[in-house]
Amino acid sequence: MRAVAPKHYFNKTRSAAFSASGKFSLSIAAGRKRGYDLAPLRARQVTSDDFARFDWLLAMDAANLSRVRQLAPAGEMERAQLFLEFAGETSRIDVPDPYYGKAANFEIVLDLLEVASRRLLHRWTESM
Repeated sequence: MRAVAPKHYFNKTRSAAFSASGKFSLSIAAGRKRGYDLAPLRARQVTSDDFARFDWLLAMDAANLSRVRQLAPAGEMERAQLFLEFAGETSRIDVPDPYYGKAANFEIVLDLLEVASRRLLHRWTESM
């Protein structure tokens, strides 16, 4: 997913292969309830080139962070961070994977991501 922010842009990626399932329709439905159109979004693999393209590479959990950091050029590993931690979340560091639970888990994930995203935007606007 790409979104424009001051001097930053975002691109949703994944660090490992993922086979789509009917659960994707649950994420689309959860997003639709909040006014998000997730249907056209597609993930792609993170590559080492992403370290040249993006200021930060933000992973949703420790396992993905580890895989992303393996792709980092020398001296660039710290640019890959956990999304929640980077956004200032202190109660948890991993975004839970909703695909292996109930439909309500998608709501929990959206709650976490919305709060963390607001924190990030606030952080960036304060630094300008």
